[in-house]
Amino acid sequence: MQSIITELNKYLRGWWGWFSLIETPSQLSMIGGWIRRRLRSYIWKQWFRGLPTRPGTK
Repeated sequence: MQSIITELNKYLRGWWGWFSLIETPSQLSMIGGWIRRRLRSYIWKQWFRGLPTRPGTK
């Protein structure tokens, strides 16, 4: 999960730099909400499938 967040941060910082030139805080807020929902969905899918949360665990 940490690697996904790290990779996602690279893109989000670029987006923030680009879109901060335009005054669209509502759009950035909507994008942030969408990203949080997708990450939450990813975590739930892993948990539901019973995939290991830590390396070396079953």
